[in-house]
Amino acid sequence: RHLPASLRALTSGRTPLRLADARCDRTCILIDVNNVRGAVGFGRGGLSHARFVDVASAWASGRDLGGRTVLAFDRGSKATAHVVGGGGGMMAAAFSGHGATADDVIARDLHYFLGVLKQDTLVVTGDRRLQERCLSTARGCHRQMGLGIVQPPEFLDDLERALLGCAQSSVKQVYVSFPCFGDVSLEGLQKELRFRGLLAKEEWKLKADKKRPRPFEKRLSPLKQHGLERRIETLQERIEAWKPSVLDEIILLLEKKASGAARNFATMPKNERDHVLVNWTKRLPMDSMSTRKESMSDRNMLTERVRRQIELILEPLALVDSVGSNDILAEPFASSPARLYVQHFNNIYAD
Repeated sequence: RHLPASLRALTSGRTPLRLADARCDRTCILIDVNNVRGAVGFGRGGLSHARFVDVASAWASGRDLGGRTVLAFDRGSKATAHVVGGGGGMMAAAFSGHGATADDVIARDLHYFLGVLKQDTLVVTGDRRLQERCLSTARGCHRQMGLGIVQPPEFLDDLERALLGCAQSSVKQVYVSFPCFGDVSLEGLQKELRFRGLLAKEEWKLKADKKRPRPFEKRLSPLKQHGLERRIETLQERIEAWKPSVLDEIILLLEKKASGAARNFATMPKNERDHVLVNWTKRLPMDSMSTRKESMSDRNMLTERVRRQIELILEPLALVDSVGSNDILAEPFASSPARLYVQHFNNIYAD
């Protein structure tokens, strides 16, 4: 009932594809991330970018659609695509970059899935303009391939049903199964990244203050200096209590198995790594935001943060996980539509 008449005409009498028809051997899913997030509500109480990545990966794993799901994000500092998620929850994350949107990415690359990979494709969006653009793209593609439009409420209902099969609160916590990191939660990892960044920031303040010569530059008062030292001690205690440290284990694994590979968090010098962590501690004034408020500039900043975390941490981790796995199921994921799409995107469109 949600489908436009033009989609029913396109299928030439066939029943349009539904989400329930998605099959792990011939169906790909393209998701307009911000459109789905908007259906829940931006800001507090809604789906953050990081949480969306987590629940989508768990959903793809539960529905046997790993390697066949693509998340399309608006903006990011550059147009890139990355592999995210390990094991059965592996997906592609595509960022439109400046001057384009996730709608542009989906409408343009739908041809790759229908016409090149010859896959039935479901597009998850409530944007009528994007739906019409997808229909226009599909008319010029292989007629035997099916196209379906999934409304965000339907997708969110299916998401909830699929996650009921997972452990309770599995998408709220950091789940790590060393040495396989397929269950790492980006939302949970962000909490540790924030504490590490806050610690680096406070240490920089203390170090900078001690370097100031007297009496030419004003230094912190003894009381403020003591307060800064106490905050540093408190953060160190919080981080020490966070055992095992997911970030430390990830760095050790990447140093051992990804040496010589593409630039990642483990290959960065410590001062540069601390600088990145401090940038990631910048937080939105969420307490003053209503449930549906999230400005475009905030959204762009959060998208870029997630893009960098995927690029520097999660993608190298997913690639190490897939290469290092002895599981016979790992081989199909190496040539999955999601992996092929990431290569296609970066070869042609990446900045």
